[in-house]
Amino acid sequence: MFAVADGETIYGELKHQLGQYLNDEMTLDQFVFWYIPATWNIHQIEHERAIDLTYAIDLRLAEHSNGNLSDGELKELLAKELKNHA
Repeated sequence: MFAVADGETIYGELKHQLGQYLNDEMTLDQFVFWYIPATWNIHQIEHERAIDLTYAIDLRLAEHSNGNLSDGELKELLAKELKNHA
């Protein structure tokens, strides 16, 4: 787990792990297993880009788990988010 103040590390790792999921190097379940504890206290860091990306991922995962997004749509929208954070 990362130190709360280490926003740049969290942000970099978040983009890396999301990229691995989008490139089929890990399953959605594996990504979520990593993602939830890694971002649990994201609101406590002072890194706006990390917080923005986390909340965007949260929204898409919620839409997917509610059946509002297919697997393909989820990946498409997450890829756009990652591109916006390149």
